Amino acid sequence: MILIQHSQQQPPVESQCNPTICNKNPIGCSLNTDCECLQLTNGRGGMCADALMQCSVLKPCKNDNVTCSDPDTICIQNSRCNNQQPLCYPVALASPEVCPPNCAGSNLITFEDVYVGDVGEIPNGYSGLNWNNIYASSEHPKNYDTSGYPTALTSGEFLTLNGNGQPITITINPPNVFDIHSFVASAAWNDNLTLTIIGQRLPSTIYRKMITLRMYTSTLVVLNWLNIEKLILSTSGGTPVFERNATHFAMDNLCVKYSF
Repeated sequence: MILIQHSQQQPPVESQCNPTICNKNPIGCSLNTDCECLQLTNGRGGMCADALMQCSVLKPCKNDNVTCSDPDTICIQNSRCNNQQPLCYPVALASPEVCPPNCAGSNLITFEDVYVGDVGEIPNGYSGLNWNNIYASSEHPKNYDTSGYPTALTSGEFLTLNGNGQPITITINPPNVFDIHSFVASAAWNDNLTLTIIGQRLPSTIYRKMITLRMYTSTLVVLNWLNIEKLILSTSGGTPVFERNATHFAMDNLCVKYSF
């Protein structure tokens, strides 16, 4: 008789966490506040997953309290369900797209310390990066309150915008590289604005993503792009809500990690 071994799916590396540390941290394991660090029963720490799964649909783990019948689930100890028996939890709910990592160990750039007055172009060297056509502003969220600028404001008083609605770039001095994990964004004047994001490790483009930005709903843009030298963001299209037809967008809380 041949025994067939079913390999148990593991959470992505980006979603692995330490339950003891994360659950004592007020900012948790993810930018998504619905996510928690769930303890794995296999002794490999925890996974950062959406914790709103209904307990009634979760199946118990096998008798060894480690394995699950469904290969797309993994055995966890979930105290929220008030069940002493470990339960099988969908690994898909631990993806970085569902639970983007928070900025612990990274650099959360809030632009509150950029010192450009009420509005001004961000100087090269700020937060260890070089900035082209990116303006920091506390004026736009306050003075253009019917636009989409206030929508992206996530922390403090400052956000950033693309000068004249033109493309912006963020680079790092070689041979260094950086990781870009996420940022919050919104369209300023044209609703359903297309934002094209490109990540380069020169001279090659290694990442590309297009998303749609709304004026009155902020978007958490999750990238998790590693080891890039240049980030390019450009906008196009959209539908003017007012008489002004412009491709400006706002951005705040840039989550990056450096490799110097």
